[in-house]
Amino acid sequence: MTSAFVVRYADETCTLREGQRRRFGRSDAEDDITVWEQVRGNTLSVTAGELWCTDGQVWVRNLSSAHELVVDGPGVVSTVLPPRDPDRPGHACSVPWPRGSVHAPSTGSWRLLIAPDDRRSTSETPEPVPAEPAAAPPRRIPADLDPVARAVCAPVLAGRREGADAGEVAGVLGLPRRDVERDLARLADLLGLDDPTGVDGPELARVLLASPVLGTVRVPDVPAQHRDVAEAVCAPLLRGAPGPATYAEVAAVLGVSARTARRRVEALVEEYADTVRALPGGVRPQDTLTAAVARLLVHRGKLQGAVGG
Repeated sequence: MTSAFVVRYADETCTLREGQRRRFGRSDAEDDITVWEQVRGNTLSVTAGELWCTDGQVWVRNLSSAHELVVDGPGVVSTVLPPRDPDRPGHACSVPWPRGSVHAPSTGSWRLLIAPDDRRSTSETPEPVPAEPAAAPPRRIPADLDPVARAVCAPVLAGRREGADAGEVAGVLGLPRRDVERDLARLADLLGLDDPTGVDGPELARVLLASPVLGTVRVPDVPAQHRDVAEAVCAPLLRGAPGPATYAEVAAVLGVSARTARRRVEALVEEYADTVRALPGGVRPQDTLTAAVARLLVHRGKLQGAVGG
């Protein structure tokens, strides 16, 4: 018998059969799954992702270069699919069996629910898929744990598949590893994980980003008036250098005075200052704000064409 799954979203359902693919997002194209809750907004990409069924399993891929997708299900650790690099196909994973869901906390309160289609009747009206149980109210992270939580999540938001481990967090924050491990255990306990002492940073990052405790931030495209200076500032990072261009290097590229270059760089940085500060680990202790903004633009692919949506 051909495998089939029901995808429930808002007040609608659709069937996904073996070999089929369906894209989802703000698009209202006939063959797409429209996230109606976000169709009037601009946080969710027009094409946010795609679902497909193969070998009796549903898979999901993040097609957005603007925001994450979170895939979860009862009794499993949530998987965060980071924003897509414009030059790559996007991260993908399977949807938990027997039922799971897909959402993006940073874009709003919507969710696709996915479960096997076990209907025995021939009715064309799909039977409802049981809704996810209401989530417990999110716990507030104490102020003293906030830096560790954000440092753990920073690599995922910068495009890496896994969060930072205890050693990386200790290096970034300048803390003893033992203190970081203690704080990670405290965070895991606050999030209700079964064995807080056995949770490492990468696993904790997935749970944190799947929860509304930290959330993620949509990074806007580079405005036209700042694009040339953004490209000049970020050029060394794009070539693999550890930091952005200096004011003198920017001035040489743009053919302006050092004073004008500095003023234009500062205007670019001001455009993204609030965004980069809002991101977990957005400004590292050793970074200037200019370096943090440049790294953000490079990691989010903002100098390689407009985002899809």
